[in-house]
Amino acid sequence: MIGGKWSGVDAAGDALVAIASECARDEVVVQAMLQVSRPIADEMGAALYSRVTRVTGETGASIEAQQVEKGDRPGITVVELGPRKGSDAGWRVKFWELGTSRLPARPFMRPTWDEHEATYSTAVTAALAKAYQTLATRHARRQARAT
Repeated sequence: MIGGKWSGVDAAGDALVAIASECARDEVVVQAMLQVSRPIADEMGAALYSRVTRVTGETGASIEAQQVEKGDRPGITVVELGPRKGSDAGWRVKFWELGTSRLPARPFMRPTWDEHEATYSTAVTAALAKAYQTLATRHARRQARAT
């Protein structure tokens, strides 16, 4: 639950506008998404080792959650789960995940995501609620000092 303490309707409205605009900043949203996505990426790396026998430690460690810049679509925040950008492991991972004409597919990313997909938005919402509470507390302290 999200809440706060204010004196008067005007003060509550002003505080909510200030907190909401601060909470809606890209950095806050991205941090909440990354906080929830990092454990999923770790599980993907671990699942790789359970499905593929000849894997180096570098390949599984390269699976991470990262923010992707979408310059053509302002206001859109994308967090991608997969091999680290610029990693040599990226080209190998797609062969294990999707297979080739000679190599059967051994998916590890999609099954891991499927396990978490139903609860992802709830977990991000909970992380945003925690960020909101932190911002509300900070705003209340500022208001107390100002008066």
